[in-house]
Amino acid sequence: MKFSHQVGLAGILTTGRFVRWTTITPVARLVITVLLLGILNNCMSSENQAESKPPPLPAPESPAQPDIARQKLLEFQLTDQHNQPFGLPQLAQKWTFLFFGYTKCPDVCPMTTLEMNRVFKKLQQHVDYVKDTQFVFVSLDPFRDDQAALQNFLEYYNKDFVGVIGTLENLDKFARQLNIEYRHLFAVDQKTGERQLLVEHGTDIILVAPDAAVITRFSMPHNADNITHQYLDIRKHQ
Repeated sequence: MKFSHQVGLAGILTTGRFVRWTTITPVARLVITVLLLGILNNCMSSENQAESKPPPLPAPESPAQPDIARQKLLEFQLTDQHNQPFGLPQLAQKWTFLFFGYTKCPDVCPMTTLEMNRVFKKLQQHVDYVKDTQFVFVSLDPFRDDQAALQNFLEYYNKDFVGVIGTLENLDKFARQLNIEYRHLFAVDQKTGERQLLVEHGTDIILVAPDAAVITRFSMPHNADNITHQYLDIRKHQ
């Protein structure tokens, strides 16, 4: 029997007739083998593609995560840039944005302060909310940052911002309450050979209510539009 004239591939596969392999010409055998290998390969490829299809990406999370427990801050003792005490009484009757860093920070702290200034400007359009909102920069570098350094740093961005500093012990107690981690490192300047102090620190912006309860945290990357929108939404539902 000649494959090309008497029986097609579909006939061999589907008619149910028994065809002896030895009666098929070598050329027909080769054609059948190639076609069967092609079909098998396509099936395996489809299976692999189905298995390797990546799972759908999860929906992005909001940068602000509400603290349902409304953790209330305990008493703390810091000092502002005018050498005035700053503690729980200074949080009363105010909604407070707390952000952390140090005046000699080369990158993150200036960027965060700029975003906070943008939030401040956006709130000027909402008189009912801006008058009882304060922005407080907490320095985590008690070795170099004093009142003068804080005042110079904040006046560059916004003279209405509050800057606070404290002893290392008082800063530790305050930072631990807010789960803000930080540590001091020394690095050698490659040009001068001098040792330089660097501060690694948490970058969350924390919103505190007038009753000293932590309401939410804003994680990096900080965006003034998002922060302002979420802050106004929180205020409207309080």
